[in-house]
Amino acid sequence: MADLAAAISDLRAESGVAFADVRRVLCHLASTGGDSIGKLVEATGVPHRRVLEVLRRLGFEASGDESGIGRVQRDELRRLLGCDEQPGRERLDRLAGTIAEVVATLPAPVWTLDHVPATHATIADRARYLSSRYAMAGSHLVCLGDHDLTGVATKVLVPEATVSVVDVDERLLEYLDQVSDRLGLGLRLYAADLRLGLPRALRQAADVVFTDPPYSVEGVDLFVRRGVEALADRPGTSILFCYGTGARGTERQLDVQDRIGRLHLVLDALVPGFNRYHGAHAIGGASALWVVRPSRRTRATVAATEASRIKPGEARIYSRGTASRESAAPPVPGEVLAAVGGAVWLDARQLIDAAIEQPHPGPRRRWPETIAVNLDRFYGSSVTRVLMAAPGTSRLVVVGDAGAMAIAREDPARRLVAARFATEVVAEPKPLGVLSATPVPSDDLGDVAWVLRYLQVHHAGVLRNAWREALCALAARRGGSCTKNEARSRIDATTMRGPELDAFLLDLPAHRLRVLVTSVEQTVDALKEAMALPAH
Repeated sequence: MADLAAAISDLRAESGVAFADVRRVLCHLASTGGDSIGKLVEATGVPHRRVLEVLRRLGFEASGDESGIGRVQRDELRRLLGCDEQPGRERLDRLAGTIAEVVATLPAPVWTLDHVPATHATIADRARYLSSRYAMAGSHLVCLGDHDLTGVATKVLVPEATVSVVDVDERLLEYLDQVSDRLGLGLRLYAADLRLGLPRALRQAADVVFTDPPYSVEGVDLFVRRGVEALADRPGTSILFCYGTGARGTERQLDVQDRIGRLHLVLDALVPGFNRYHGAHAIGGASALWVVRPSRRTRATVAATEASRIKPGEARIYSRGTASRESAAPPVPGEVLAAVGGAVWLDARQLIDAAIEQPHPGPRRRWPETIAVNLDRFYGSSVTRVLMAAPGTSRLVVVGDAGAMAIAREDPARRLVAARFATEVVAEPKPLGVLSATPVPSDDLGDVAWVLRYLQVHHAGVLRNAWREALCALAARRGGSCTKNEARSRIDATTMRGPELDAFLLDLPAHRLRVLVTSVEQTVDALKEAMALPAH
């Protein structure tokens, strides 16, 4: 039976999350034994050709309408596939209890982000649907936005799954981190405004993407495109998203279907009324669950769409608030323009894309002497990332609201940004203000600031590698030396987590950036102690 185990292992690797179909066929066969091929197809919904292929791959003499499997082989299949193992009552009870507990202290919904809370039953139903449709154990689920806790519920139901959450709401990310630590879930958390791009750590990383996007056609289109970018090049990958319109929203639903078609996505399933909400009364408090998978043309189409994307100032993707499709984009006030002066206006995403671009031969990009970025209405919560990504050779002028100005003045942004720029609010927000960031030389920086600066100049590398190189470079700067292994061991001794170290600086939520600054101090002190230098 060793050959049977090896064949199942090969099928699992080749099928990816679609191995759930294979398991369903084989477990049904193991439990019934005498079913014909036709009855297997009818009972499992797996096509005849695929059933025959699976049986023959396992060495069974399947021919015509006979499965060719014996009693001993049925018992071995049942054992190898764990066919008798179902989510026990204990795990299902834990799921219900966990959802109630976590929802009770969940940060309040953000109206302008189209947050509408899903019911407890819907949160549980999503996790059950994912675990039954896909082989989630050992697979990677990426949730694009997760105020409805789909990632938490799935991880409780399938502890062997890897679950990542990306969100623009820093409060939510910090809360999910606390929940993850308390329950031992090991959630991977990333911060991003998806209009500025997908976190680089999640590109081509997911087996399944789940999202309940903003309730506009533009919001669905953007989040689905980011979902495509997140999908790995593995079998069975899929995107599940929620969208509903109510009885009078036929044209909007057709618009969504049209967007899916343009991206060459295949519609696998559409489950009306799957999601129920506390609110969203305009659409009956319900939405459909859409399941799509990429075709061979999907990735190239999304890349081409990104290359010709609309101007960020037009990227109003929400259904409510100042970033909704209905809201006007007012001109920048005259006093703000006066404070900006002759700076060259650039898109915030241009700065981020340039920062994470891999090194390449040829001349480096030449930046304007002064760059202006407008974070009003759209990207104010991303001010820290824009400042960290900005080229250190140019003065940066940031236009934003009071929230953006406050974030830039507080830790961790203050400590990180001060390693490269001297910042000053040159126009108080009324309601828009202007923050000036002028480059500072590295010569007079303290050791911790010097390492923080190094990390912000080397965005192209994962955090672990950039940090390791920074410590060795600092040792050389102070007249000493350190090996890569020594630097690595000092980094591993901090409270930064493995997945964070394998991600990129711009991907980290604000609360983990605070931990990073403290951890950098720890590694610098350890390095200086080993070199018999005074601590910071």
